[in-house]
Amino acid sequence: MARDRLMAIVTGFLGAFLAVLSGFLPVHQDTSEIHWTPGEDYTSVTAPLVSGRPLDLTITAPCDALAEVDDGTRVFSTLPEGAPGRISDGLVVQRSRTAADTPVLEVVVRNLTLLSVPVSQLRDPACETLRVRAETGILVAELTGMDADPDTRAAVPGAMRPQVTGVYTDLTATTAPDGMAAATVDVTVDARYSSSPTLLKIVLMVIGVIATVASVFYLHRLDAIDGRRDRRFVPRSWKRLSPVDGVVIAVLGFWHLVGANTSDDGYLLTMARAAGPSGYMANYYRWLGSPESPVGWYYEILRVFAEVSTASPWMRLPTLACGILAWLIISREVVPRLGRLARRWYRPRWTGAALFLAFWMAFNNGLRPEPVIALGALLTWSLVERAIATRRLVPGVAAIGVAAFSLGAGPTGLMCVAALAAGSREYLRSLRRRARVIGWAPILGPVLAVGLALLYTVFADQTVSAVLEATRIRTELGPSLPWYGEKDRWVALFGVSADGGVARRFPVLLMLMCLALVIAVMLRRGTVPGAAAGPSRRLVGVIAGSLLLLVFTPTKWTHHFGVFAGLAGALAVLAVIALRSSSVSLSRSRWLVGAALCLVVGLSTATDNTWWYVSDYGIPFSSSFPAIGGVQVNYAAFIAALVCVLVAGLIHTGVLPDSPGEIVTRRLARVLPFLRRAPDTPAAR
Repeated sequence: MARDRLMAIVTGFLGAFLAVLSGFLPVHQDTSEIHWTPGEDYTSVTAPLVSGRPLDLTITAPCDALAEVDDGTRVFSTLPEGAPGRISDGLVVQRSRTAADTPVLEVVVRNLTLLSVPVSQLRDPACETLRVRAETGILVAELTGMDADPDTRAAVPGAMRPQVTGVYTDLTATTAPDGMAAATVDVTVDARYSSSPTLLKIVLMVIGVIATVASVFYLHRLDAIDGRRDRRFVPRSWKRLSPVDGVVIAVLGFWHLVGANTSDDGYLLTMARAAGPSGYMANYYRWLGSPESPVGWYYEILRVFAEVSTASPWMRLPTLACGILAWLIISREVVPRLGRLARRWYRPRWTGAALFLAFWMAFNNGLRPEPVIALGALLTWSLVERAIATRRLVPGVAAIGVAAFSLGAGPTGLMCVAALAAGSREYLRSLRRRARVIGWAPILGPVLAVGLALLYTVFADQTVSAVLEATRIRTELGPSLPWYGEKDRWVALFGVSADGGVARRFPVLLMLMCLALVIAVMLRRGTVPGAAAGPSRRLVGVIAGSLLLLVFTPTKWTHHFGVFAGLAGALAVLAVIALRSSSVSLSRSRWLVGAALCLVVGLSTATDNTWWYVSDYGIPFSSSFPAIGGVQVNYAAFIAALVCVLVAGLIHTGVLPDSPGEIVTRRLARVLPFLRRAPDTPAAR
């Protein structure tokens, strides 16, 4: 045991140290420059920059040659003719005339006329060259050789560097005046993010990863000192597929081919395609080409897939894999963990599958990271439950690693903190018990190494300074909403748009209904009868905590609800078991549950059945509320909810006896399976 303790300490703290050090290790910085001269044919050059704006730009041209350029000629520009924002975003040097019909040479940068020089002044023998210099912090245009005054020199402080997609000119070999061949344009490309790891960095990161894996191995050996036999990491039951497994996998596969995608698939696909030539995953769409770091390792998978093919079914294979794996975890790990009734009664499993598919089909069939985070949150909670049930340390350490990588996939991965916090008391008890035997150092080393392993992906080819700069850009440009802006997400969910369509609104409201039902039963009975007490309470805590942690995400879009797909499926299993409780088995209570379900249906259908972009083509009721026979579904559902509440009130006050209500409930149970009671047998208890 002494050797295992020592190795766990050494490898654990070594892995953690190298993970932190990875951000400070040297990288190869690519430097790129563009040097343009007219040559013999004055050919324009197209060179779009990933970063949009260069580090610096210098233009020089002889005064005497500029004086002979024809009126209306674009001498130089950084954006092509007809491009949107050519004047507002780019730089243009052109011949024009003033209102007084005086010929002038203008230098216009981002809608600012920096210099307007009369042609007569260009013919002054003292005028040597026009020089325009744009760099960080200042923009200068001047006529060299002449005395500095407002007519010959202008300087503007601040970030005034123009957007550059190339060097363009209207001049040709026949129209260019003599001497213009001496003109030059020099551009230093902003390639701060185009870097690659040095050999030293690669070697140290490989050593760090090996040390991290070794620390977990030695912690596993220390786990076995109690003499108990280890459980299989993947139980044999995973190999057997049940009918519900087949249905879920078939639906996921079918929806993968014909289902709707997410709103961000287009620009994520373009980012993945551009990542190969640029050398890094640049977010050109919103953050000026800064990398998707520190949260964005998942996009590197898209980058690899895009190198093979950009076909939609191929690019979304990771999403399909996450969906299948998430359901298998629910079916193989979560359902058995919730107790014998969940294992032996088929209705909870089918209900969980239905809510899981409702979430997945509405939110998680695209390229966004929500499928990965949904899988990560579910896996984190499952590993915490296994650590508590087996009193082993390694599953808990694995849960910490999964939580870290889930957070690295996107800000909504913060919900994994709720999964860790829900089981922290029991897991810390196991840590203290084991620490009395082996000490704290052999435990803390692997925990730190695994928790910090995400840094190897963050700083794989970047440095701390580059990541901090990318973070600064994202924070300043936004969107970066405060915690109290969370209401915007719910306003969008209840708005009439693709963000609040029927398909998105229904699973979220149904999850909230299940959560309220389970909490009500727990408050009345202390636990859900028929379900394991500990896992049930922790599941409720995870979902409630995740909803709370959503307020700290910087953006407030409804597609973030897709991260609840796995946990919502598990909650639906628990809700069906809660319906069997005597607290809900009363006729009055069942009528109230029916009212709640009708209310969910009514609220969900009080909007258009709209989807994003091309996914909305040919969809029924895409521009109107769903209706049957000319009657809106939401009206009928609200009336049904009111009737259910009225009947429940009459039963509660004694106006109606329980028996008529029970008869009606039995008849409803033939249509609504969730109202049916489970057989009260010893096997179900």
